[in-house]
Order: sequence, then C-alpha cells, then structure tokens
Amino acid sequence: MNARGALGKYGENLAARQLVAAGMKILARNWRSGPGGEIDIVALDHDTLVICEVKTRRGRPDHTGHTDRTGRTGRTDHADRTGHADRTDHAGRSDRTGPVPVPPFQHPMAAITPAKADRLRTLAERWLHHNGGPPPGGVRIDLIGILLPSRGAPFVEHAQGVA
Repeated sequence: MNARGALGKYGENLAARQLVAAGMKILARNWRSGPGGEIDIVALDHDTLVICEVKTRRGRPDHTGHTDRTGRTGRTDHADRTGHADRTDHAGRSDRTGPVPVPPFQHPMAAITPAKADRLRTLAERWLHHNGGPPPGGVRIDLIGILLPSRGAPFVEHAQGVA
C-alpha cells in the first residue's frame, strides 16, 4: 500500500470509530458495485442509512487552521528550496517572481463537488438496489473530514446531509 492509500485507510478507521462512538452501526466499508467508485463507509443511524464519504488531509506545518469559504487557506507563507519566504494567496499568486509555490492547502470538507455529490447519490442508489431498498428513515449522505496536523491529535469533523 502506498502512502496515499495508508493515509486514506487511517482516516477511514478514525471515521468508523467516530460513527460507532456516535451510536451508529457500520454495515460496510469500501463498498463497490462495478465501475463508478466506492462508498467509504455505509452505516445505520437508528433507522437511517448513512452513506459516508471520508476525506483525510495532512496539515502543512504552516497551516494555522484558518480557511476561507471554499475550504482553502488564505494567504500563507511558504519557503522555496533556497529558504526564501514566499507569500502566496489561495489562487497561487505570488508576491515575488521565482519558483512556483506549493499548491494551496484544501480543507477536507471542501472536497464535495457537485460531481462528487452526484456520484455518491448514484452509489447510494446501487447500494439500495443490492440490499433491499431504503430503510424507514431514508438515506443520508454524510462527509467526515479529517485533518492530521503535523503535531497533536487529529481534527475530525462530521457533516450530516451534505448531498
């Protein structure tokens, strides 16, 4: 397993523990139905089926936790390979010429695009088709965003009904 896969698996394990601690029952993890993606976690919250997308990000050492409404950090100091400070904004514009700065940090909760929301709804329909239809409480699509800072405990944020 590569580093990206290990990061994703670690995040999914944290998310599953969070859901169980919230009283949910895990029904499946990494569920696939042919091409078109996978559902990270399928859970039952009382009588509601929960399709859960998990996004895990490593916090950069310079990340202060401040994000704009798109989930990206605002202006951030970077150091290029020569050690010169470089001020960049979330669009990647730099205050000086030289090497291209590190791409901006994107908060995990900014990961649900309209296309991803559509894909999750399609996967939820496939799950229901393979598993006998919706439960009495219906279906909800949640997102768990996990930020792993360079030091300290992970930040876990659970947003319900995102799509």
